[in-house]
Amino acid sequence: MKKYILTAFAVFLCSCANNANVIKNNQCFNVSYLDKDLNKILKCEERSNNDFNNLIISIELTNISNNELNLKYSQDWFYDNGMHVDNLGLAKKELTLQPKETKYIKLGAPANAHNYKIKINKFN
Repeated sequence: MKKYILTAFAVFLCSCANNANVIKNNQCFNVSYLDKDLNKILKCEERSNNDFNNLIISIELTNISNNELNLKYSQDWFYDNGMHVDNLGLAKKELTLQPKETKYIKLGAPANAHNYKIKINKFN
């Protein structure tokens, strides 16, 4: 009986660990996918450095699928109080990822911007 309980507990712990890794590897807090299936084929990690009111961000994107992935992304900047910073007409940028390829999006925020949101979608 103890053997079955220990085995069931070990399986439970293993399944919890795997789910946590999937969420961690495929979610970036400040990145929104406009296409739902991107969450399954795009690995995302984000880093930011806010030093002396100069926000610099780096988003690492990895295409974990076996197909080429064409993306467009845009960014929004926000002041500390949550108000939107004028992006000065910045256009969407394009990014192509080959299968299993990793690329970085590196952006510097306008003066006094403390928060950001990146929006990513696919295009043909």
